[in-house]
Amino acid sequence: MSYKYVNDLYYQKGRTSLMNILRMRYFIDVAKFENITKAAQINYISQTAMSQQIANIEHELEIKLFTRNKGHLHLTDAGYSFYKDCMHILKDYDSAVRHAQNIWNHQFGQGELYLGILGSSTFSYLDDILVSFNDKYPNINVKLVQVSFASMRNDLEQGNLDLAICPSFNFSGLANINCMDLYDDKMGFLVPITHPLARKDSVYISDIIHEKIIMTDAAWAGMAYEKMLDSRRQVGYEPIISETAASAIIHRTLVAFGRGCAFLPEHMGIYDNRKCKMLHIIDDPDVQTTSLAWQKNTNSPPLLYLVTLIQNFFRDEFKDWLEEYLEFQKENEII
Repeated sequence: MSYKYVNDLYYQKGRTSLMNILRMRYFIDVAKFENITKAAQINYISQTAMSQQIANIEHELEIKLFTRNKGHLHLTDAGYSFYKDCMHILKDYDSAVRHAQNIWNHQFGQGELYLGILGSSTFSYLDDILVSFNDKYPNINVKLVQVSFASMRNDLEQGNLDLAICPSFNFSGLANINCMDLYDDKMGFLVPITHPLARKDSVYISDIIHEKIIMTDAAWAGMAYEKMLDSRRQVGYEPIISETAASAIIHRTLVAFGRGCAFLPEHMGIYDNRKCKMLHIIDDPDVQTTSLAWQKNTNSPPLLYLVTLIQNFFRDEFKDWLEEYLEFQKENEII
């Protein structure tokens, strides 16, 4: 196989650049460790060879990438800009390699599929779906990738996920993405079991307008953050946000600790009902639609088969599964 300059990334001053993927990785490792010796060790080359690689890159680009102080290297402003762009390029390159390999392998019933899921909603319904999938494609590994709202959207758009299951608003505006609605779940109000409202099963908006609300922060929640606020504002009140959490796990743990309340899907939101209680909001119409999204124009039979399995499950089996799931969780006193 002789692909000449297959990893050359750009041209400079009319000559083919010597900057390639391998040299870019060298630069990134030096930048991360701020040390030539450590970067050389993990790449199994000598310190002299690594130093020469960095010197050649600086000579080629005609810029200074690092300053040297007491044995440590520090990126210059230009070096930091180049480092960030190189990270993006390598991410795209690695993604492109994986896509090509998977397309090739899928033709022979081999490879991997990456399915993005949220840590804030249960996904145990996937058990039987994946068993059925593996019956037909035993040599394809479906990898479940637990991500935030924000990273799911970005990874799906960039092609780092093959499929994703998430509230539909998080897929809004994405190009080259198919989206299929799966189920609706009304938003409920999660309170600590010690909260006075925990004596009730249902509440009105007027009962909760003065409660302290815990939310996952905007960096984790992405579009879900503003979506929750907008939904509350549409029914006439501004939530009192007392605290934000860096993940869904911390979010629901803070509620269990009694630090505040939270809005979560009534049936599919994950929480510990030994310490929390989910309340139905009578006069709040907010419904969360969960959807399946996948890459458009895909010709991968395994991916399309998995899409079909998920679609059929939610059409034919989900209601029965949900009843059994909720009953099981109730009997075991944990959700």
